[in-house]
Formats: sequence, C-alpha cells, structure tokens
Amino acid sequence: MHVSGQLKQLTWLEGSKEWNLFWAQLGQQCDVYALCGPFGTCNQNTLPFCNCLTGFNSKSGNDWYLGDYSGGCVRRTKLQCGNASAANQEKDRFQEYSNMKLLEHPQSSCLKECSCTAYAYDRNGC
Repeated sequence: MHVSGQLKQLTWLEGSKEWNLFWAQLGQQCDVYALCGPFGTCNQNTLPFCNCLTGFNSKSGNDWYLGDYSGGCVRRTKLQCGNASAANQEKDRFQEYSNMKLLEHPQSSCLKECSCTAYAYDRNGC
C-alpha cells in the first residue's frame, strides 16, 4: 500500500533498472494513516476530505491548498490552563463531537492537567 492510500502492484524492469506500475486501486481516502495530520479530521463525504477540529487552523495553508494535509492543524489560541489572570477569557474545555462519547465527570480532573490536549478516562483516571 502506497502512502496515498492506493494499492499498487509493481514489477522490476531489469533492463532499465526501475519499477513499473502495472496495477493500482484507490482505497478509501480516510483509511490512509495520518492523512489529515494532527488535530485534523477526515470525512469521506466532503470535499476537501480533511478539515481542522473546532478551534484549530491548518498549520500550512499553502500545503492544504495544494492537497497536502499531512501537516495537520494548530490551536488558534493558547490553553488557559494554569493562568490565573485568564478569568475573563473563555475557559478551556473539551469539545464534544458526534460519534464520540465523552464521560461526564472526568472532564474537570483532566482539564487540571496542563499538558492534556485530549483524553480517555477509566477508573485509573485520565
């Protein structure tokens, strides 16, 4: 499987010392590992396939314009975690997305961890 998500079959041409592509099949675009990069989402039913999570922008707009989403997305604003003077600004929170379930009670304990950018929770904590 090629990084583009295509299944490819190649043969080695001894005379020219190069590979020859003789068959390729495109799989599902969103099945390509890390296609949309960090903090990016992939939706097979939209164009472009890749978008940034809420609160994030593409890391390199030029690359995204050319169809290379691998650089992913970056946060628009810094986390307020640990900043006592940020009382009047929007507080940090986890964004809930459809088809993903967040537990109700652990969010506050996970938000106390300033290095936390996402979480999963079990009886051992975040």
